[in-house]
Amino acid sequence: MRSTPGVARVISVLNFLAEHPQQDFTFTQISKSLRLSLATCHALLTGLVEGDYLYQNPDKTYVLGPAFLALGRSALHHFSPLAVARKEMRSLADSLDVVCAALFRQGDEVVALERAASVRHLGWAAAAAQPHPIYPWAGVLMTTLSETEVDDWMNKAEPPLTRQERRDTLRQIEFTRAHGYILAVRPEPAEPTKADVARTNRLRVRFLAELDPNGRYELAFVAAPVLNEEGKVAFALNLFGFDRVCGGGEVASIANQLREACLRISTFISGKRVAAGPRPHPVARM
Repeated sequence: MRSTPGVARVISVLNFLAEHPQQDFTFTQISKSLRLSLATCHALLTGLVEGDYLYQNPDKTYVLGPAFLALGRSALHHFSPLAVARKEMRSLADSLDVVCAALFRQGDEVVALERAASVRHLGWAAAAAQPHPIYPWAGVLMTTLSETEVDDWMNKAEPPLTRQERRDTLRQIEFTRAHGYILAVRPEPAEPTKADVARTNRLRVRFLAELDPNGRYELAFVAAPVLNEEGKVAFALNLFGFDRVCGGGEVASIANQLREACLRISTFISGKRVAAGPRPHPVARM
């Protein structure tokens, strides 16, 4: 549902002044900049001044008022990205019958600070802030870092990354940039053993580059980044607990639902609409 023209005009005035916090503007400047008629602009400014959302200086220029600034301070003091993410996480967990975790990078480790679980996965619901090695989630948590920053982490990782892990990280960073998420499946029995996993304390997975529509997949996890106001990764949402084999089409649907949820959270955090961005996961044609 679209907002009414009156509401849109009020928003345009407030946004205009918020985008120029160090400047003040005359009635005529605001009217011309926003292409508002003189009568409409005068009525808007008068109402906003009366409500303390704008302040009129002695020289008749306008700036943001005390009510608007109080709202901003309150939002800054009480704001938490997880407050918005929790509802998206709950929806994803229930609709997909999985566990959804919010993963935060802390140095060279990753911590799940929040979890939501479907009814069948309630045993996974507790949010234990136990750190884990950032691999194999590096590809999604480091997707906005520079090449130098990624190389620095890979060179200092403990225990050292294998050649395959280094290749996986770089490929998944590029994949996340292209599609907005990563997909990991459980490895084949011939791949690293439990002893290998215990030695490195790293989850062993195999990443997917494309999907066969007729294929069957045992998903290990699906992860997507949430961006902050600077366009950097704030945290990632990670879906896991898949106890069923999924077809190629279902996997693509799951990944895109997660991607869209992360886009909505990113839009809220940044205060601006995030572009639709990456294309959905490619499904190989037979």
